[in-house]
Amino acid sequence: MDLFKSILEDWNTGTQKSMYLQHRNLVVRKLIEQESTLSQARKLFVADVLKSDDYSAVKRECHVNSKCLKRELNDINVKLEDIDKQSLLGCRSFVFILKKFPSLDTADKKHLVSLIAPLNIDFQTGEMSFMGIVQ
Repeated sequence: MDLFKSILEDWNTGTQKSMYLQHRNLVVRKLIEQESTLSQARKLFVADVLKSDDYSAVKRECHVNSKCLKRELNDINVKLEDIDKQSLLGCRSFVFILKKFPSLDTADKKHLVSLIAPLNIDFQTGEMSFMGIVQ
């Protein structure tokens, strides 16, 4: 089951998960930039370099941007949790199917194999090919 889970993660969810993790890192960096911008504006306001109206505008803009980024970060985290849940459920379902595989008739076995494997299988010779490459 651990091997099967690893194969599924590498094959399908690993790609999605790494994409979401990269996106999450980008959003976190943007949030840090917003906090830094607000901090710099605050320092300029305290030093009497930035006027009250300008500081308020910068502060309002940073809060709006931060709110959107936090919502986006939350959405990404939910998607990552869903991927983890899906991976656990998927493993259980496939293990159940594989356990019942011997009791299926030949037509059902062929159908299942065609759904799971992204290979072209010649059932007479046993040769498998992927995108025209014989293995």
